[in-house]
Amino acid sequence: MVAYTVMDVTAAIRLSAQVLLLLLIAMEAVNTAIEEIIDISPEVSDTGKHAKDLGSPSSA
Repeated sequence: MVAYTVMDVTAAIRLSAQVLLLLLIAMEAVNTAIEEIIDISPEVSDTGKHAKDLGSPSSA
């Protein structure tokens, strides 16, 4: 964020970057929660595999 001050970036751009960073962190937390829930289950299921596969791109 210090670099934004040096580069004279507007407040709207700084706010947008901060919101996007927080959204990325939130999606990573959701992905981790999905993986933890699926990993608790002792049996391997196609639904669990699909949930993990679909959760991965959410944080990319």
